Order: sequence, then structure tokens, then C-alpha cells
Amino acid sequence: MLTSSSMLRALAGAYYLTVQSDGFSLPGRTPEEKAKAFSKGLSTLADAMTVDPAVGVQQNNAIAKIAPGAFSFGGKSRPTAPMARMGNINALARALAEHIQNEATA
Repeated sequence: MLTSSSMLRALAGAYYLTVQSDGFSLPGRTPEEKAKAFSKGLSTLADAMTVDPAVGVQQNNAIAKIAPGAFSFGGKSRPTAPMARMGNINALARALAEHIQNEATA
């Protein structure tokens, strides 16, 4: 999932919201300190980033749980990455930013 362009766009959005802007505050005064907090929070989702293409993303995947609307569940095929529509990527970026903020401040 990490190599998909839609996931990379969502991660970039989450990074911007948490480190570059004041959308979701992270511990630290400098961008470097905030980037470390971002990495700490993101590391809690490391296992959820690996997806077997034959199986796809399951609904109990940690990322799918925090932003279920970013994935297209249903039918016979299973998603292997978030949908690439801008609304889905923005929703996923905000959900990731919120998760990272919660984990980094815990």
C-alpha cells in the first residue's frame, strides 16, 4: 500500500497538516522535532502498510478502520490502496494526521 501514489499523497497531506501547518499540533517547537513526533506516530501504522495484493486491504486493517471511506469495499475485488479521488485522499490525510497526533502525544 505504501508504494501507491494515493497513499503517498495522503501521507504527504498528513505530514503537511501536522508538521508544516497548525492543523494538528505535535510536540516540539522546531520542524525537526515535529517530524520526529510524526515518525513516532506513523510507526504505529507500519504493520497496516503491508498488503498482500492477492488478498487486498481488509476492513479490520488499522488504516481502513480510521478512514474506511478512503477504500472501496464491496464486490469481488479487494482494494490494495486508497482510492485516488481527491476527497478520499483528503479524508485519509486528515484521519492519519489525527491518529498521528493522538499517538505522538500519548
